[in-house]
Amino acid sequence: MTTTQPGWYPDPQNPATMRWFDGTQWTAHVASAATLDPRTVQRSSWSTTKIVVTVVAVVVGVLVVLGVLAAIAIPVFLNQANTEGFRTSVEGATCEQVVAEAVELSHRDLPDGYVALASVTDAHAVTDDRGTVQRPATGELAHVLTCEGTGQWEDGTSSAIRLSLSVDSAGRHTIADTTDTSPTT
Repeated sequence: MTTTQPGWYPDPQNPATMRWFDGTQWTAHVASAATLDPRTVQRSSWSTTKIVVTVVAVVVGVLVVLGVLAAIAIPVFLNQANTEGFRTSVEGATCEQVVAEAVELSHRDLPDGYVALASVTDAHAVTDDRGTVQRPATGELAHVLTCEGTGQWEDGTSSAIRLSLSVDSAGRHTIADTTDTSPTT
């Protein structure tokens, strides 16, 4: 006695279809012979080469997108940091700081024949743009604060002095002596 194993076999009633044999009898389950015949089953068109190329293309695409996002985000972040640095350097400026910087600067690389500034007393703001100053364009300066007081010089003399604080786009300070030295009539 031969026993037929369960499986799909050519349908005895219609050779274009396959019918399931459960090991004892034919069932009502039928399918197209082309779909179940292992000789006609279509293989995936995704070869190893196609899969590798696709994965590489996706990775390159992701890297390009990340590069574009970084190219946009980094300058925005740096500009924001520069803007905050500018705001901090402007809003925190005081006449005391202007005087301290002016005294320090007057002692650096002092040309022959010039006398260094020793101190400034009674310094007070005469022009104050701290609340309204805008960040200047690159290469330009923006006025922040002008202070007046009495300057004491290393040679013992004293005179009125006017010091102006300006900043560049990065928030770096520039101090200038803007004392009016024109003769009075």
